[in-house]
Amino acid sequence: MEYVKSTIAPNLGGPAHSLTIEDQQFELDQVPDLSGKVAVVTSGSKGIDYGCAHTLLAHNISKLSILSNVGWSRT
Repeated sequence: MEYVKSTIAPNLGGPAHSLTIEDQQFELDQVPDLSGKVAVVTSGSKGIDYGCAHTLLAHNISKLSILSNVGWSRT
């Protein structure tokens, strides 16, 4: 449960937000302007990764690279 409180819950919002340690809670509108910043998101087409990419773009990230393994296979 401590793992959820310190890592997963802060990123999910909604009901999970209340599981987060209080001094680590934040709202997406508190994300600062990211002009001049560069980010890499691994897999950005769905789920939490998509949400991260969307949030970065919504806050003026200057450069965003999305790496995806769609179509890759392990041998």
